[in-house]
Amino acid sequence: MWFKRDEPNLLLSETFKLAGGSVIGRDHRKAGRNNQDAYAWGSSGDVIVAAVSDGCGSSPHSEVGAWITARLIVEFVVNRIQRFAVDDMNRAIADPTFWEKIRQDMLAQLRVLANAMGTSLTQMVTDYFLATIVGFVITPKATVVFSHGDGIYMVNGMISPINPLTGNAPLYLAYGLTGTDLPVELKFTLHGVVDTSTIGTLLIGTDGVTELFEVSDRMLPGRREPVGDIVQFYDDHYFANPFAISRRLNIINGLFVPEPGLLHDDSTLIVARRKKE
Repeated sequence: MWFKRDEPNLLLSETFKLAGGSVIGRDHRKAGRNNQDAYAWGSSGDVIVAAVSDGCGSSPHSEVGAWITARLIVEFVVNRIQRFAVDDMNRAIADPTFWEKIRQDMLAQLRVLANAMGTSLTQMVTDYFLATIVGFVITPKATVVFSHGDGIYMVNGMISPINPLTGNAPLYLAYGLTGTDLPVELKFTLHGVVDTSTIGTLLIGTDGVTELFEVSDRMLPGRREPVGDIVQFYDDHYFANPFAISRRLNIINGLFVPEPGLLHDDSTLIVARRKKE
């Protein structure tokens, strides 16, 4: 986890709490693979940015790209949005031009890293940097969910899956470095801009989080207790302990008992909740 708090008593950090967590999927654990998901968030001035990232399952080291992608997108959005006056931030985050500049910033940095790691740019990108992104930006007046690839998000309890644009194959941002011939244009997708004053809760997740809905009525491995609804992650104790969400996900996936876990895929989520008055 990465959490950047540059100044005390910021407007939005005083308004919203954030928490996140991740767990390796049952199938990856059995295969001896790493957790290929990652997450990050940051705040500065009048903006909060958060992102989850899911590395390509067929790539040998895509957890590297997932961590770098999540960190970079947060840093680039925070830095670029601060160039705008507060009243202009809502227009900026709704502007596709803003997000195309972010995409180009990301590609430029990933290119530098990939070129430094090996002689074949395509091989380095394929092995290390193919990862999806789902994130949100909160400014004082506007909030937007953005994505590049698949995943899930919830705004005030309303579930919205983000499906791949091409069958079951996500369009990874790093394809922009390899010249891959694709049927659609590579760009960020914006999932609506809403008034921040209407936001009570937010959740973003990698595609593995969808399994949490399917197993909510099942018993936890080794316990006589149901998994429970995903809204449990808005409870106070998940914001009080930075490891609480990951621990709960580990319990759901049987990491502390010999019984098999309930989540086949790596699962990562970030939740935001307006602070109670």
